[in-house]
Amino acid sequence: MVALTLVAVLMLRESLAYVVRATDPALALRIDPANSEVQASRAEQLLRESPANRAAAEALARRALRRSPVSAAGARMIATARDVAGDPASARRLIAYAASLSQRDLPTQVWLIQDAVQHNDVPRALHHYDIALRSSDASKPLLLPVLVSALSQPAVVAGLVDTIAARPEWAPGFLAQAAHESQDMGGLAALIARLARRGYPIPIAVVAESSRRMADAGRYDLAWNVYAAAHPQAVRAAIHDPGFQRLGSIDGPFAWTVVPGNGLSVEQRRYGAQGALSYRVQTGAGGMVARQLLMLAPGGFRLSGAVPERADGSAPPALRLTCAGSGQPIATIAADKPGFAQPFVVPADCPAQWLDILVDGGDNPLGASGAIGGLKVSPDQAGR
Repeated sequence: MVALTLVAVLMLRESLAYVVRATDPALALRIDPANSEVQASRAEQLLRESPANRAAAEALARRALRRSPVSAAGARMIATARDVAGDPASARRLIAYAASLSQRDLPTQVWLIQDAVQHNDVPRALHHYDIALRSSDASKPLLLPVLVSALSQPAVVAGLVDTIAARPEWAPGFLAQAAHESQDMGGLAALIARLARRGYPIPIAVVAESSRRMADAGRYDLAWNVYAAAHPQAVRAAIHDPGFQRLGSIDGPFAWTVVPGNGLSVEQRRYGAQGALSYRVQTGAGGMVARQLLMLAPGGFRLSGAVPERADGSAPPALRLTCAGSGQPIATIAADKPGFAQPFVVPADCPAQWLDILVDGGDNPLGASGAIGGLKVSPDQAGR
């Protein structure tokens, strides 16, 4: 009975020390001075407090490693102490030993990442990023923002293509974070385009958010490159999804975006072999119901389309073209015939254009309803 009680006390002391070590390693060491993990934690604390504690920290870490030769934390702390002492060769040998003991020891992987970065060894740094991100969920909040910020470096982008092409489980989360947070639009666009060429399935939400942010920043060519990487059949000088098949999906600015408004409703509807945007608008309501970003070169074009349905007394829908960014008007085209077409000219200082679909409920007590589809832009044969 006494033996069982003693074992229970020892187990309780070890457990308590292990819990306390995260917040107070010195107290944890007093609770359980023979615990190798606690010894390593206290050694780390001593070095953080001052480099002058190097000798004491190293001695404590060596005790930890002698007690538990498989303690990655113990080996890592000796390596850190040796590095502080100006002995990088011993430090690297010991940190390699620590990494061989456990790939899940995040500080060891961070040590190796920092060492690789200091030596401008991008492939080795990314290798240890990959190990850390695969091995520890705790690494993601620490390491993913650093990788996102590193997209400004072409060598990192190139290395990430190879790393992500292997489809590690952390890649979708990284791409989503990069789409929302990357400040280097060129690096982000290059990463997405190269991954797409390697056959990596870029999440549509990443394409949408990246291209949206690039378009908002006026980086229209980059936005198009991202969209085209995910939609290789897309034609630059065209209206995309003319049949409104993906109406309301989150595809980014080069697809139809439904613009919500009071008293307005839209849906995709089939009219024979053609798809169209079907709308209904209440009396007195109206405005933009959908829009898409175009990439037309300067020059003359013709916009055509079809109105397969329009309720009696309803005002016709209209199409408005403006220069993206500046808002400079290009043309407003009334879709007032079953088949309509009108020329327009894109000015020289207008690299991208918004195409908006407008509807008007007017003063008809029944409001307005109808449909518009078959939209197409083509070079103006009159040479405008």
